[in-house]
Amino acid sequence: MREDEILFRLPEWSIAVTLAVVLLVVVELARRYGRRDFDRFGAAEEDSASLSGASLGLLALLLAFTYSVASDHFDLRKQLVLKEANAIGTAFLRTDFTPDPQRTELQALLRSYTDVRVGFSDAGLDAARHAAMLRETDRLQAAIWSAALRTVRERTSTPLDALLFEALNDVIDVHSERLRAQRDHVPEIVILLLIAAAIASVGMLGYAAGRKGDRQQWFRAVLPVLIVGVITLIIDLDRPRSGCILVSQQPLLDLQASLHAATTPPAGAR
Repeated sequence: MREDEILFRLPEWSIAVTLAVVLLVVVELARRYGRRDFDRFGAAEEDSASLSGASLGLLALLLAFTYSVASDHFDLRKQLVLKEANAIGTAFLRTDFTPDPQRTELQALLRSYTDVRVGFSDAGLDAARHAAMLRETDRLQAAIWSAALRTVRERTSTPLDALLFEALNDVIDVHSERLRAQRDHVPEIVILLLIAAAIASVGMLGYAAGRKGDRQQWFRAVLPVLIVGVITLIIDLDRPRSGCILVSQQPLLDLQASLHAATTPPAGAR
């Protein structure tokens, strides 16, 4: 996700409040304009109501499509957390194939790596902290790979070594997948289009209500608030590093607890 995008840098509550105020003002101004035409020309024909219904239908379609995309991104990030936990856990178990001291070194490095990965989504919008976490991830990946190479440098490699390297390669690959998923989001232009469609739709709704002589102001306030709620939910789901709805790191937390509990070396290593 690009941090230079306007919506990315704004807090969600400010977007929600601003959009709610704008929509409520637009629907009231449009109602007054429609009411003026009602006083001048009488009740409107069905054209304004039809246009209002069509615009709301188009807005509903855009909201449903965008929500589906944001939800898919969220589900992918959630699945990748579990995938990374499984990859690290598998690599840790396969280190038992290696002799000491490389086994102990690899297991210590994988524990440290897990500690870093737990905080992958906790950096929020702190660019310095996020960059530091990425540098530490790269450093530990290089150290893990170097330690694994040392296990076969002075002896003949076996099929078990191949399994270990395959597992370590999966650990490195899933980091790239999580980083890509973190940067992937609904384009800002789509959110801006949603906002524009919402403004146009509530404006047509207010005008159609005014042309019919409608004075029920509380009723017209419900739909803009609901629209704001859905748009805010889409933005929240699509923000991997901030917001109210964040991907749970529980699989990595469980792995972290189990790896730190497994500090006693196997009997054969003593």
